[in-house]
Amino acid sequence: MRLSSFPFGTYQMRLIACSFRRNNDAMNQNDAGCPQPTPEELEQRWSRWAQAMELSHAMLMAGLEQRLGAGCDLHAAYREWYDKYQALKWNDFIQASPPAESPNAP
Repeated sequence: MRLSSFPFGTYQMRLIACSFRRNNDAMNQNDAGCPQPTPEELEQRWSRWAQAMELSHAMLMAGLEQRLGAGCDLHAAYREWYDKYQALKWNDFIQASPPAESPNAP
C-alpha cells in the first residue's frame, strides 16, 4: 500500500500526535499548537470509523460462510467462536497475573 493512499495527511498526523500529549484541561490550555477539528471533520471521522466497522464485519461473515459453507447459522458460529476466544484470553490473562495475596496473610 502506498503511503499516499492512506486517508490522512500531515494535518491529521499532527492532530494525532497532539492528542497523545493531552491529558487534562490544563495541558490543553498550554498546547495552543494543536488544531481542533471542525464539527464536519468529526462527523467525517465517525462516518469513516462506522464504515470500517461495517466492512470488517462483512468480511468476517464472508470468511465464516466460506469456511463453514452456505446455509450455516453464521451468527451462532461467530458467538461460539467468540465465547471460546474470550475464555482462552481470560485464562491466559489469569495465568499471567501474579497470585492474589490472601486476606489473612501477615
